[in-house]
Amino acid sequence: MFRLLRSTLLSLLLIGLSAWGVPAGDQPAGEVKALIPDASRNAHPLVVKDTLQWNDLLKTDAKGRLRVGLTDGSILSVGSSSELKVVQHDASAQQTVIEMNYGKLRNQVVKITNPGGKYEVKTPNAVAGVIGTDFYVAYDDNQTTIICFEGKITITSRACAAESGNGNANKGASGGTSDTLALPAGQMIVIGAKQGPNGCQTVASPPVIVQTSLSETDVTEPPAGSQAGLPGSQGKVPSPFDIVSEKQLWQLVNQERTTRGLPALHEDTGLTQAARKHDVIMAQNRVLSHQFPGEPPLEVRITAEKVRFDQTSENVATAMDAPTAHRALMASPQHRAAILDPGLDAAGIAATWNGKYVYVTETFAHVLPNNADIDAGSILQDSIARFAASHGFPAPTAKPEPRLQEMARSMALNGAPDAAAPRQIDDVGRVLIWTTSDPTHLPRNVIEAISQPLPGGYSVGAYFAASAKYPQGIYWVVMITY
Repeated sequence: MFRLLRSTLLSLLLIGLSAWGVPAGDQPAGEVKALIPDASRNAHPLVVKDTLQWNDLLKTDAKGRLRVGLTDGSILSVGSSSELKVVQHDASAQQTVIEMNYGKLRNQVVKITNPGGKYEVKTPNAVAGVIGTDFYVAYDDNQTTIICFEGKITITSRACAAESGNGNANKGASGGTSDTLALPAGQMIVIGAKQGPNGCQTVASPPVIVQTSLSETDVTEPPAGSQAGLPGSQGKVPSPFDIVSEKQLWQLVNQERTTRGLPALHEDTGLTQAARKHDVIMAQNRVLSHQFPGEPPLEVRITAEKVRFDQTSENVATAMDAPTAHRALMASPQHRAAILDPGLDAAGIAATWNGKYVYVTETFAHVLPNNADIDAGSILQDSIARFAASHGFPAPTAKPEPRLQEMARSMALNGAPDAAAPRQIDDVGRVLIWTTSDPTHLPRNVIEAISQPLPGGYSVGAYFAASAKYPQGIYWVVMITY
């Protein structure tokens, strides 16, 4: 998972590879957390939990992948057909140098707080120096590709200066002229022999390239006998969703709320799945809609993801990028009201590209505890006792009556109240039936009933179920007085 976007300025210096000091002696750099064979260290096969030392040569073949946890908490995800060496990793001094000869590498770097700390990834034609972020570096045939998932990177490159010939050139560390470029989150740059017309230019990272870079460095072990997750396989299809844009939207939505004194929304997995399933249909059809032919309505889609709620809303939009989509939603009173609704506490946000446009779905809800097995009967009894105490009269006696639970279940499954069945119980005075999403809430007729003397007491039964009328689920309650 991506970490929250940081505002820390990161620096990425692209210079010709020069010699650096190599410390002597065996020193631990990290541990193998996961791998897909074949991966090796110093030409010997690796296994999970192997300890890695400084200067160990790590290599993956055409099917291998490797995830390494460094001793400072940083994570290296090594793609197939890659070779690299952790030349130095001093967690206490926060000094890390990684030499990548070729291949693909995702770096999830812990924040560097030591003033003299550094984290560098060196390729034969580049040095990437960062302070703490999530980024991708690939090197092949004298070409370096860099994608910034989080943070902000400054790139200095003599090759880019030579190509651009602009007036922003500076003197590089080795005396050559360099060009300084900014690479914020969601942007990428290509520098090298095959860079093409977009070389040395920061451009928005195309979703397909972002997803490919993540897929190529994913180290999920495929099932036995399966080739899922490996390059060229038919088993695992990379996600079509732009997680960078989704993170941008999350930050923008919660920023709108918190600057106005509203609590930030939390991400709900079920709401995210519901939003993504709808979003991909919009992107495929290139049409904005809250419901397509054959697609269930919003409430049913959310319930299908096992989310309990009593309030929900949805925003959809399309634009050239995620921030533009957000601005359009905030400019619309109805959509703005959904984002700033104080009664909502959770959301799921999806972003899917089709051509030049990103399609956005924001699914909001007020989420209820998702436990149908809650003892609603006991909660109701407590609520009745508290109400009586707060109004200065004795609470009526609660009597056990197991048959009411079964009657409530029958009504829930049939979707209709049935007062005749409870009246068959001996000594029944009054029958009260209601539905509620909150068993702590007492309806007016129940309050009226318990506000009168009930010398014989009462019994209550409750059952939770979903139905066509209540797709999110609701409690059916039966109460009798004696």
